[in-house]
Amino acid sequence: MHKFATRDTVLLSGWLFADLLLGLMVIFLVSIPGLPPKIIPPPKLAVSPAVLEPSNPNCKPSGDDIYRCTVSLSETIDSIGDMTWESSNDMSPAITFSPGSGSFSPGQTAKITIDHIPCQTGSFTFKGSRSAQPVTVFWKCALSPVMLDLHYQVFHVHLSDIDGFLNGSSSVINDVKRQARTKIQALHHRVGLVIAYGGAPEVGDIARAQSISRKMYDVLLSLGRENFAPMKNATSYRELYNLNSSADDVEVHVFLFNR
Repeated sequence: MHKFATRDTVLLSGWLFADLLLGLMVIFLVSIPGLPPKIIPPPKLAVSPAVLEPSNPNCKPSGDDIYRCTVSLSETIDSIGDMTWESSNDMSPAITFSPGSGSFSPGQTAKITIDHIPCQTGSFTFKGSRSAQPVTVFWKCALSPVMLDLHYQVFHVHLSDIDGFLNGSSSVINDVKRQARTKIQALHHRVGLVIAYGGAPEVGDIARAQSISRKMYDVLLSLGRENFAPMKNATSYRELYNLNSSADDVEVHVFLFNR
C-alpha cells in the first residue's frame, strides 16, 4: 500500500508542474508585444511656380490693375494613397480659383487658373487631406504712382444747336455726350484733367464762348457720375475760349492718367 501511495504523489506532482509550466508559457506569450502597425505617411502636395508677379509668363492682365495667373498643383509621385485638396487666399473674396478643389492620386497634376487678383502682396494656399502639408504660392505686385501725362490729347465736339446746348436741350446734350464718349473711349486711359475752349468768332463773343466752356465742363463731368469709367476721376479747369474760332466748335484738351 505504501508503495502505490508514493507513486500517486509523484504523478500528482508531475501534473501540477506541467500545469504550472503551461500557465507560465501562456503568461509569457501574452506578454510578448505584437508587430507594430504599418504607418502610412501623409500625402505630399507640390505647386509650381512658388512665386508669382505681373511679369511672370503665367500671368496676364484681366482688368485695371487686376490679373489672372495659372499654377500647376500635384500630388507627388512618391506620395502614398489618394487625397483631396482645396484652395484659399489671404487677399480678397473676389479672387476665384478654377478649379477650386479636387482630388488626386499619386503623380496626378491639375492646372489651376486664379483670377481677379488685385495688385498687392499676398498668397494663395492649397491644403490637402490626411494631414498633408499645405503649399503656398506668393503673389508680389506693387502699384506705380498715379501721375498725369503732361502730353495732352485733343478732340473737338460739334454743337448742333448752340442755344439748345446752353439751355440744356436733352437732344443736344445727348449728342454732345455721344461724341465725347466715343472720342474719350478711344484714348484707352482715364482722364485726370479737362480743359474746354469755347469758340469766339469775334471779341464780342468771348463771354458766350466762356459760357459754352462752362457748360461743356458740366456735361463732360456728368459722364463720370453716369459710371463712364474714363471720366470718374476727372476734374476741370476754368472757362477758356478760342478767339477767331467757330462758335459751334468746342476744342477739348484732356490730360490722361498714366494708368
